[in-house]
Amino acid sequence: MPAFEPCSFRKYSLEAGRQVAEQSVRVGKQGLVELVRGRRMCYFQENNYRQGHNSTLFPTWYQSSWPYKVSYTPLYEPWYIVDRFLNPWYDARLTG
Repeated sequence: MPAFEPCSFRKYSLEAGRQVAEQSVRVGKQGLVELVRGRRMCYFQENNYRQGHNSTLFPTWYQSSWPYKVSYTPLYEPWYIVDRFLNPWYDARLTG
């Protein structure tokens, strides 16, 4: 699951960053891709820790409407969504 955030190099105020993040949720995938192309949103830690998410193959994700395979590379930090009530195997310190 790819993760995004307001681009840190823009040095958004807290309120402006919140507005861009909220906009990215409302506009769907194609709108999010446009925000990325306009450099308002970046993939998570794009400017500080690229190796953590590069295996996601973002150019492929931007164009794909179906799941695709990625390969693990050292330091890759894949994200996924899980129901916390159906899958209790997690570190309780990370709740919230």
